[in-house]
Amino acid sequence: MYRYQVLLLGLMVVGIETVLRTDISECIAIEEARRHRKAAPPAVLWQTAVLAESGHPKSPSIAAPGVSPEKEKPSGTPTEEDAELAILRRFLEDAKAYPYDPKIKKTGSWPLVEYLEEKEKKGERIRSPQAMPILLEIAETWFRNIKRPDLCLPVYTKCFEAAYYLPGGRQRLLEYIRGYRQHRSLAEAAIKVLTREADPQLLQQMIQWTNIQNLWSDPPDEEDRPITYAIRDFWFVCEAEKELKTQANLRKQFEIIWSTTASVWDSCGGLAWCRKKMRALSERYPKEAAEFLFQKRSLEELVCPPPELPEDIERWERMARAPDYQEAWRYGRRKLAQEYLHPLAQKEYARLEEEDQKRREKPQPPAQPPPKKSKRPLVPDPEGKLRLMGGHGMELAVIDRLVDLYCENYPKVSLEFRPCDSYQVPSRVASGECEIGVVLDGFTTSVWDAHLDDSFPSYKMGFYVVAVLINARNPSKHLTLEQLEKIFSGEVKKWQDVGVSGIEGNIELFSEPCGTTAGVIFQTRVLKGAPFDRELASFKKKPYRQKLNWAEVVEAIAKYEGGIGFCLYTPNLVGFSDKRVRILGICPKAQSAPVFPLPETIGDRSYPILDSCTLVLHPDAPQEIWDFTKFVLGEEGAKILREHGLWPEWELNRVRGKVRLREFLAGKGPEVKMWGLRGREALAKALAQVYVQNKALL
Repeated sequence: MYRYQVLLLGLMVVGIETVLRTDISECIAIEEARRHRKAAPPAVLWQTAVLAESGHPKSPSIAAPGVSPEKEKPSGTPTEEDAELAILRRFLEDAKAYPYDPKIKKTGSWPLVEYLEEKEKKGERIRSPQAMPILLEIAETWFRNIKRPDLCLPVYTKCFEAAYYLPGGRQRLLEYIRGYRQHRSLAEAAIKVLTREADPQLLQQMIQWTNIQNLWSDPPDEEDRPITYAIRDFWFVCEAEKELKTQANLRKQFEIIWSTTASVWDSCGGLAWCRKKMRALSERYPKEAAEFLFQKRSLEELVCPPPELPEDIERWERMARAPDYQEAWRYGRRKLAQEYLHPLAQKEYARLEEEDQKRREKPQPPAQPPPKKSKRPLVPDPEGKLRLMGGHGMELAVIDRLVDLYCENYPKVSLEFRPCDSYQVPSRVASGECEIGVVLDGFTTSVWDAHLDDSFPSYKMGFYVVAVLINARNPSKHLTLEQLEKIFSGEVKKWQDVGVSGIEGNIELFSEPCGTTAGVIFQTRVLKGAPFDRELASFKKKPYRQKLNWAEVVEAIAKYEGGIGFCLYTPNLVGFSDKRVRILGICPKAQSAPVFPLPETIGDRSYPILDSCTLVLHPDAPQEIWDFTKFVLGEEGAKILREHGLWPEWELNRVRGKVRLREFLAGKGPEVKMWGLRGREALAKALAQVYVQNKALL
């Protein structure tokens, strides 16, 4: 019995000693961690706290100074990863449940794209490795569920970008490229994501897998063309990467990146590499990068080589002097600076722009009057014909018709119409190559003063007018020029962003062909030379946004509640009535009253979206040319101009006369003084009315 008591007492002593040693070791570990906390930097402290928690579950967590482990946890915690996984699973359920509709961007795949883009703007990425199969399944689900898989290319690209940075993401993307015959759109998106690496070995593998024989010729199968173009972008990026490593000149490095920007076909892969390289380079050299971008005088000069032919150089110089083009170039450079430059370089660029604006706004000393330009004599045609030059778009038809009708009425007159670029008309008239020219004023503003002076007679033929149409369900009755610029340049996509409420969905843009007279006038007067919205100007997606005529524009706008567009407003459309659409009033400035396209507002040019067509004569022109000018400006010529969409100056003169007469009868405008016998006031007033009305016609 005594023996068992002694054994039990020994076991109790051993147990108490073990417990005391464990507590002492835990206390020593905690004390060591606390001492390390005081000496280590904050980045190491968090690692120490994690190790302490994982090694000793019962010990208190040790966090960085100012951070409470119970209330605030750093980024990358399992809680945030679980939230990301829950969001992605919800997007996967939406991909399986909802059909794809490209017109409705609030449902379907677009919320996923917006979610990933928002994380990208914040500099965040998907962290959980468990997210990769979900991302790939979302892309494959959209690929299987729609008839046109290429429409969801932005979705595939965003999903693959997020999966690429996860463990094993690159290998999974390479699997899509190996089996690209089964899923071309997924393979195209994978190539665009991998393009950012600029790996030549990977490029050779892609060429072998896809069996591409020649990158510079289109494959016979049209479905393989996007794959070829994507690999071609990869080749451009690899060559640029190779040149950057061997080039020591900083300016040459900038030039290599910009030339690659002009070479790549799509913005998903190649341009992403260009933005990445330019941002990294501008972070190291912000001042040099800003000066390089600012010294380029045009947007075309940034991405295209300068012209080499003499006629191209001359035209380039004329465009560079035009105020509208200069403002458009400054706008384009500003957008590129925001997209490509590092924030440090953007500040330098903003400083350079501010200095340039102050220099332009600084009053210049009065210049000496230029010497009177010498008139070049008229060079007769070897065949004895009278020459009329001009034409740009729609005016080609009206000029040809005027010449034919005049020659029919006067067979003895040998007048020949020779089409040429509107930019060349002033110089050719001034050099005596033709007796008369027809120009659209908006095209020749920059070259008119350079070649012609007051000795060259000029006469307005008429005006081209562009009207803006909107869906009748839209409550807006008018918009400002600034709002129209934001809408048609693509800067604004929602009606709420321009102060119009009650219209859901995106703004749907339509127009007549952008390369016609209506498109050029709208781009010059409204967009100030800036490009149209990419969706409006592109012909990659159907239905096309550009329509053949005004009737198709009206039908397209009537289908969409958020529809808006523009077309040429001809005299034949006066009194146009369609309850589905409405003509908008235009406010030239934010606080000004809206102006509608009416004969009165067109006659006094208060309506802003228009341009005039002008006849310019050589001073040595023969009498036959003056007779032709009188015919064009008269009633017979006005009928032809009206048929071809112009508002004839002959009709507008009578509109101005009626307006001036109303002002005279109301006691407004300049005073008219008449002297005569008393008692003849009624006769004097009647004569004054005829005088005022006819005076307005001069």
